[in-house]
Amino acid sequence: MAVGLVALMALVSAVSFLNSTTSAGPGPKEVDGIVTGSSGPVNGADVTINVRNKTSGQVVATLYATTSAGGFYTVTFERSSWEIGDTIEVIATYGAESGTNSVFADGEPFQTVNVALQPVIPEFPGFSFIVVLTVSTALLLGVGRVRRHC
Repeated sequence: MAVGLVALMALVSAVSFLNSTTSAGPGPKEVDGIVTGSSGPVNGADVTINVRNKTSGQVVATLYATTSAGGFYTVTFERSSWEIGDTIEVIATYGAESGTNSVFADGEPFQTVNVALQPVIPEFPGFSFIVVLTVSTALLLGVGRVRRHC
């Protein structure tokens, strides 16, 4: 009985060890890429690089960079910051333009994620706001007509 218990404890320890060694990437992960706009590579774009957990989707690591003259950026995540299958999300902004691109982390030490900037398009008010505005305007015009005739 004691031998079986010792064997079970050894098995649990081995599984725990294997799980702990596979919970990170096989080494540091260098992420690089080029940020382009409508006129080509963009110098001076702000770049945010997130690693999102493959299971939860939560951001587990973030690094920042600024592009060089050729629109190039590069960052290096530590081994403990990523796992194979995580999502590498790159967000770039420059003036009124922004862009996003993402890939799944592979087992290689280098991964390229390029980003194309697009002009930011302002959002229009929602449908309910337009209905409230229309009804309010109609009521105000109706009140004005009633007062004129009195």
